[in-house]
Formats: sequence, structure tokens, C-alpha cells
Amino acid sequence: MTDPCDRSPARETVAASTEAEIIEIFTAAASRASAGHPPTTLVVGNGDDAAVFAASTDVVASTDMIVEGTHFRREWSTPAEIGARAVAQAASDISAMGAHVRYIVIALSLTRDMMLADVECLATGAAMEARRAGAQIIGGDITTGPCLVLAPMALGDFEEEGAAAVRLSGARPGDVLALSGLPGRSAAGLELISAGYADGIAQDLFRAPRPEYTLGSAARRAGASALTDVTDGLLLDLSGLCRASGVIAYLDTSTFVDDKVLRDAAATLGKDHGSAVAEWHLTGGEDHGLLASFPAGTEIPTGFTACGVIGEPTQEHGAGSVLVDGEPRRISGWDSARGRQT
Repeated sequence: MTDPCDRSPARETVAASTEAEIIEIFTAAASRASAGHPPTTLVVGNGDDAAVFAASTDVVASTDMIVEGTHFRREWSTPAEIGARAVAQAASDISAMGAHVRYIVIALSLTRDMMLADVECLATGAAMEARRAGAQIIGGDITTGPCLVLAPMALGDFEEEGAAAVRLSGARPGDVLALSGLPGRSAAGLELISAGYADGIAQDLFRAPRPEYTLGSAARRAGASALTDVTDGLLLDLSGLCRASGVIAYLDTSTFVDDKVLRDAAATLGKDHGSAVAEWHLTGGEDHGLLASFPAGTEIPTGFTACGVIGEPTQEHGAGSVLVDGEPRRISGWDSARGRQT
């Protein structure tokens, strides 16, 4: 991702600034990003004790958090990429309910030695990603601490009155599984960066994912029975959907795109192509593609690819089980509580 902000020549740090000055940096970045934005239902925006917006449908809310040293490193990512990543993670959850993200509020803890020029870049990256999602940043909170932490909340709604969220628990035996995006690229990017290969498509997508935000509402309108975004790994997130729905899944990996980006990553890292790509596909997280189930016979919307079917639990394979190419597979992926792959 190209750093979208013009760096200020100012050398002031957060410690040498005031809260009001930092809030103004974020307010200005949000204002620039929202220039020409379609009319919204915002009643009260930045600058008051709270924002106010009108809603004519159910409101969908989700919060996320990214922490320096756990989710990103400043030596790997620009401030703009870090801001964009935080917004993308929260906004993707709104899409995963079949809704459209409208507004973002973001709380952050800055380090006192952080340069104001970097704060401005972070604010710009966050505001531009919000704009890409069709949303606006309308407020938040600021404090300081030992590391950089961003905790955005995304707020969304539905385009049509009476529309309902697509939940994890709606998949039924016979439904078709479908996946959007190209799974595994973010995980491959992390391995490449960790090995000293800083530049490339996969690395950029690890640092700042690019969700297709409109696909959630497209899946809902097409009749999706269940929907989630792939953040902790395809196996783990699919297993969670199956557990919530009381079903099992048969995943067909032959449907996955032969992704040159992953093949090249495996070659660069000196890994066996087949096993490395399969592992990235199945356990790599943070691609923020969408995983949906559709009743049999549904026309799957553009942007999704059928990748399996939903089945009844059996005595051998209980609810939540995933069979990969006909074989049971141990469920593994990213565990946020443990802070590692399981």
C-alpha cells in the first residue's frame, strides 16, 4: 500500500502536543477523506461529546483491536497501513453480517514518542480506508501508553427496510459453501516479511488487507443462509459456522484458484509448493474474504466461488467438523486469546 499522506515537516511528538491538537489531526483527515462523500444520516459529527446519526433499519455494530507487537510492527508497516488495517478489520465484520458499514469511531493509545507527522499518516490511512468501505470516521478517543493500540468500532445498517442480518447459525445440510477472495495471501505475506522479504503483493495485503465490502450485502440479497469473514483461518472460521449451525462441512480444495502469488511465495521461502499453499489456504487468517452458505440452486453472486457443501453430523463427525477433500482435518488457525496459531 502506498502511503497516502503528505508527511508534515513538523517534528513534534505526541508528548509535546495536546489532546486537542491530535484530535484536530484526525478530524481534518476524516474531513478530507469524506469530501464528496454521498449524503449520510449523520446528525452530529466530530467535535461534540458523542456523534449522532439517524437509522431507518437495524443498526449493526462491531469492534476490533490491533496491538503493536501482536498484530503489527512499526518496522514492518507504515502508519498509514496500520490505520487502514484497523479500519478494515472492523468494517469487514459489518459486511460479514450482510450489512453496509456507514460510520467508524476509533479509540487509540499512542506512544508519547510518536511523531505528529506519523499520527497524521495513521489518521489519513484510517480515513481513506473508511472512505473505501463507504464509511466516515465520526469520532473516538485518544490516550497514551507503552505501545500503539487501535480499537475501532464500525457501525452499519441495511440498504433495504426490513432486511435482516445473515448469521453464523443459518447453514443447513445441502447448502452450497462459497468463498470470496484469495485465501492464504496474508499468511504468506507474514512469512515473507518475517524472512526478510519486505516487498510484494502478499506482504502488502498482510500489512493492509483489502476487503470487498459490498460482497456481504450481495450475499444477503442472493439468499445466503449463513455468512462470516475469514479472519482466523478458513478451517477455524468454517468450523465455527458449522458449530453454530449444528452441521458439518465438506470442503473441496480443487475449487481454489491456482494462485501464482502463493506459488512464488513458497519458492522464495524454499518450501514445498503443495504443502505450503495448502497450509496457507486452510489456516492462514486476516485475508478478510467472506465465507457463505447458500441453499442449493441459489445463483451464487459474482465475487464468490463454490467450494464445498454442508452436511448432516454423523456419529463419527460431530457438528463443527470439517472434511477436507473427503478427509477429516484437525481444526487449526489463529487463537486470539493465546496469541498464536493452534
